[in-house]
Amino acid sequence: MLDNFFTTRAQNTNGFDWRRSTITRSTMVDNAYTNTQNVRRFMARQCGSDFTFNRALVAWIQSGSSKSMGDVADEWLRQQQAKWESKNKV
Repeated sequence: MLDNFFTTRAQNTNGFDWRRSTITRSTMVDNAYTNTQNVRRFMARQCGSDFTFNRALVAWIQSGSSKSMGDVADEWLRQQQAKWESKNKV
C-alpha cells in the first residue's frame, strides 16, 4: 500500500510543474493542476489585469474534460462576456 502511495506521489512530481514551468496556451491541464501564482500570471497575460479565479471557472477546469490553458483563458473571457451581456441586456 505504501509503495503505491509513493509511486503515485513520484508520478505527480514528475509531471508538469505548475509553479515553475513555462505555461503556454497549448499547455494541457492535468490531474496535478493547481491554481498557482504562475497560473495567475499566465491568465492575467491572456485575459487582462481584471482576471480573478471564480467558482464557475474552477468548476469548469475541474470538470474532467481534456482542455488546454488556452481553453481555460478563452472560457474565462466567455464567462465575462456572458456576465456583461446579462448585466447590460444585450
